[in-house]
Amino acid sequence: MARIHLNTSHLYPELDIPDDEDAREQLSLRISRYPAKTLWMLIAIGVASLALDLFMDLLESTGHVVPGYWWRQVILLFIMLMAVYFTLLWTRNAVRRQLRRDLRDLGYPVCLNCGYDMRSLPEDRCPECGMVAEPLDADQSVNDNS
Repeated sequence: MARIHLNTSHLYPELDIPDDEDAREQLSLRISRYPAKTLWMLIAIGVASLALDLFMDLLESTGHVVPGYWWRQVILLFIMLMAVYFTLLWTRNAVRRQLRRDLRDLGYPVCLNCGYDMRSLPEDRCPECGMVAEPLDADQSVNDNS
């Protein structure tokens, strides 16, 4: 079976940091774990939306004033879209944080806060965000080929 390689470097610029293809492949495999978590969160959002709709039906049946049918659908759609947006945003940020930790584990000195590639810097302070990074062990660091 042919393997499809998706170019995800525009979503995760951290994937461009490793020089060798094996490290990039290893990081790409680690990314593949996250869609399952996102899928479960999106299912939970759908269930919560249905529960909210049923709750509004219950309120309406007991005589409480609730928005009309179309307004209720617009409100539910807006809530669902915002929840999906923030879920996907959270997932992307969580993947990027994990990629930065994985890059550090593989021996690439990157800023854990912003993802800046710190291989060519003389000091351990990130010029982009100012965070001081812990220096890598001598046996852990990757040789800089620049």
